[in-house]
Amino acid sequence: MKKILFLIISICLITLIGTNFLFSQGVMNNLDDVIVYPNPCILSKGHTQVIFSHLTEEVTIKIYNVKGKLITDAYVAMTNGAVVWNVTNNSEEKVGSGMYLYLITNSLGHKATGKIVIIR
Repeated sequence: MKKILFLIISICLITLIGTNFLFSQGVMNNLDDVIVYPNPCILSKGHTQVIFSHLTEEVTIKIYNVKGKLITDAYVAMTNGAVVWNVTNNSEEKVGSGMYLYLITNSLGHKATGKIVIIR
C-alpha cells in the first residue's frame, strides 16, 4: 500500500518554473493554516525538497535569505493546495545551509510568512 501511495503522489507532482517549484493537491480558502515541511530540511538525511501545503489556488511564493536577498520566487496559478520547493535558487543551484524566510501571498490579499532552516 505504501508503494502505491508513493507512486500516486510522485505522478501528481508536475514541474513548474524549471525545477524550483512543483505542485500537488488539496486547495484551501485562505493562507491561515500554511504548513511548511520538513523544517528543518536536512539534506544529509535525504530531504530534497520543502513542501508548502494548505495553500489557496493562486499564490506567489518568495524565499529570501536572512539578509533580505531574494533567493527564488514563483507565481503559481493552480496549486492544488501544495507547492514543492527543490531547495534551489532562481539559477537552479542548491542553496547553502542557513535560515531562509518565506512570504506567500495570494490574489485575495492573504499572506503567510515564516522561516525555513536548511542543513546540508
